[in-house]
Amino acid sequence: MGPGHGSAGDRRCREDRRRDGRSGERGQVLPLMAAAVVVAGALAFGVVHLAIVATERARAQSAADASALAAAADDRAAAGLAAAANGARLEVLRTVGTDVLVRVRFRRATARARARLVPDAALAGPGSLAVRRVEGAGP
Repeated sequence: MGPGHGSAGDRRCREDRRRDGRSGERGQVLPLMAAAVVVAGALAFGVVHLAIVATERARAQSAADASALAAAADDRAAAGLAAAANGARLEVLRTVGTDVLVRVRFRRATARARARLVPDAALAGPGSLAVRRVEGAGP
């Protein structure tokens, strides 16, 4: 055989690859694995983000409930302190009759709550407090 024609062993390898149907498939796993890693990373990021948002909403609602109760029992200063003790900021406090409406912010989440001083003749004190969450209404 002359130069440039390759050996008989090289031809056999090429023929074997053609018979197996793998002549152009070498190295195809790496791009697929890279794509799978990117998709898995994006899913993990999304799950973590949703968990953070849910936690912030729950913390905001706890702060709103505590602030509404504190405002009904005491005053605006107590409501602000209750919100701060829960890591939140009191944004709005309104009094409507015997109801106290509050809106607080915890990081990116906001929550509303309403509290009312409910007189109870059976109790010796001035009354008892009740808190009710307000969905989509309030301040």
